[in-house]
Formats: sequence, C-alpha cells, structure tokens
Amino acid sequence: MKNLSTKLISLLLISFTIPIETKISIPKLPSSVSSFFSRSKEEIVYQEFSNVIELEVLCDHGNVFIETWTQPFVFVELKKQGSKEFLNNAGMKCLKKDPILQVKTTLKEDAASGTMTLRIFVPETLPVKINASEGDISIKGLSGNIDAQTIDNTITITEGNGSVVAHTTTGDILVQRKNMSTESCLNAQSEQGNITIAIPQDMRAEIQAKSPTGKIYSDLFVTVHPHTILLNDEEFKKLRKNVHCSIGQSMTSKSESLMILYSEQGTIKITHYESKKRKSNLK
Repeated sequence: MKNLSTKLISLLLISFTIPIETKISIPKLPSSVSSFFSRSKEEIVYQEFSNVIELEVLCDHGNVFIETWTQPFVFVELKKQGSKEFLNNAGMKCLKKDPILQVKTTLKEDAASGTMTLRIFVPETLPVKINASEGDISIKGLSGNIDAQTIDNTITITEGNGSVVAHTTTGDILVQRKNMSTESCLNAQSEQGNITIAIPQDMRAEIQAKSPTGKIYSDLFVTVHPHTILLNDEEFKKLRKNVHCSIGQSMTSKSESLMILYSEQGTIKITHYESKKRKSNLK
C-alpha cells in the first residue's frame, strides 16, 4: 500500500514538470523594410518634334543626356522619380519656335525632393545649346556645334567632330575627338575642375592651354610655339602654366583646328584618344 501511494505521488509530481506547448501568433513582417516605408514613384513623359534646325535646353534640375540617332525628328524624354507630390510639381515645357525647339524643365518652389533626368535623341548634325545649372551634361555622337554650360557639374562630350564651347565652374570637362574639321574650334573652360582632351596623335590642331595655378600635361608629342625667354626658374614656371603648341604638324600650317583650354586651378591634360576612360587618374 505504501508503495502504491509513493507511485501516485511520483506521477503527480511528474505531471507538473512536463512542459506545456504554447503557440504565440507573430504578425508577418514585410519581406523588404525599404519597400514598406518607401513611397517613391516613377513617371516618364515624352514628346516628338519634327523640322527642328536648332535645339536649346534649359535644365535647372537634373542631368541632361543627348544622343544621336538615325531618325529625322527630335525625341524628348523626361524621367521623374520621387513622391507623388514631387511628380505633380515637376515637369517640362517644350516650345517650338520654328525652326528652334526650346526645352525647359520645371519644378515648383518648396516641392518635395526627387530626381529628374532629361534624355534627348537628335539627328547627328543638329546644333545644340545647353544650360544645366544643377546637373551633369553628357553628349554623344553629335557633329553639330555644341554650347554646354553648367555650374558645379561635369560635362562629357564624346565622338562627333563639330565645334564645342564647354564651361563649368567647379566641375570637370572631358572632350573626346577622333577628328575635327579645320573650321572647328574647341573652347573648354573650368575655374576649379580638370580638363581632359582625348585625341589621336595625328590630329592637326593648334592648342592654347593655360592654367595659372594648376598643371598642364600631354601624353602626345607637341611642337611648342617658339618665343624668346630668359633661362631662369620664373620663366620655366610660366612655360608650364601657359602653353601654345601644335599637334600633328608644324605651327606654320594654316589647316589646323583650334583648341583653347583654360582652368584656373585644375589640371589640363591632353591624352590619347584610346585613353579617355582613364580620366579619373588625373587628379
């Protein structure tokens, strides 16, 4: 009897020590935290214009990309990314004043933050004038005359053979040319940024490069314009800051295109046409 009582007490104690399985309901979390909090949207608007002889672009917000294509008309595309409020307040205005097409990006004051990218496809020989105060400018394949202006951003012009005027305050300038006609002129100016000109050794061009507080380099052989100087340290310093030279042939030839390069504080570099991708090593 005593043994039976002992067994009953042991079974009772064991029943209290067996863990009880409990199920806690955990709400399912979103697979991506960023997708849960993000309200960013995207919108693309575009227009087409025919019979355009000149293009003028004023972009106060965002980057500008201009490329050539085989179509005879101009295609303008604006990509907007941001909140719904930003998409409603950002846009573009296209005004056709025959034969000039004027494209301008617009953004209302105190609008929510977001980004705009303007991409334009044009015929190869179309002259283009661009002012992008707060964005980079990239132009590819254009043989028409180019006038590109920005403040703190980069100007990149590749391929093509027309005249170029490029000006930025603190940004860098890269111009790549495989050839230029003798009537063409390249004028690149940056107050504090670097200027890189990528051309082949056999291009015939007169070069005037000046950098008062920066440096001037050339990976290509050049013929320096002769002038009379004193052989002292001060004159040698001036030679490195103000170079007048020729590439491809002697200075006596009149069949040369002209390149005027100026950077107040940055580096001016003349490099091989194939070396244009190594511009980041100049600083």
